[in-house]
Amino acid sequence: SLEAERLLLIRNLTEFARQKQSFTTAIGAFSTIKYFIDWIDTQENKYSLTKTSSAKQAYRDYTKYLLHRINTSGIRAQALKQTSAASRQTAARTVVALATGLHEREVLALTTYITERVELRHVNLKQPSSDVQARTFSALVNFIEDAHRLLVDGSELPLRLASPGN
Repeated sequence: SLEAERLLLIRNLTEFARQKQSFTTAIGAFSTIKYFIDWIDTQENKYSLTKTSSAKQAYRDYTKYLLHRINTSGIRAQALKQTSAASRQTAARTVVALATGLHEREVLALTTYITERVELRHVNLKQPSSDVQARTFSALVNFIEDAHRLLVDGSELPLRLASPGN
């Protein structure tokens, strides 16, 4: 949507498009950028791209949304391929950088980086279920408590490591 506060961003995006090698490349960049702008416009939480903190939060939340779309089932759930998500995240990063004056590397450091190539060994974007996360956290807490018992309280070996559900 065209809002008065976005005029500087639109000017910067126009300049960004002019720097592209061809008209087709500029149109492709615009169509990818449009996904982020459309997503912002449909959110209940109104993000302001002119405020740095709000723009950063929009980028973080958009990345969460993209990760969710990657991890959803493809049957009527609008799954998104990782390569598409990566290009949309890059476009969102460009918008935030142009809107706030931040360097793209500063924006990149805000959240998980979605790689374009699936075969690269990078951060596993498939997040474990909340049940697996809860059991892992519980096992970690049990370990810390037992290590505390051994090291601080001076108790005897062995460590009594227990995994939840055992």
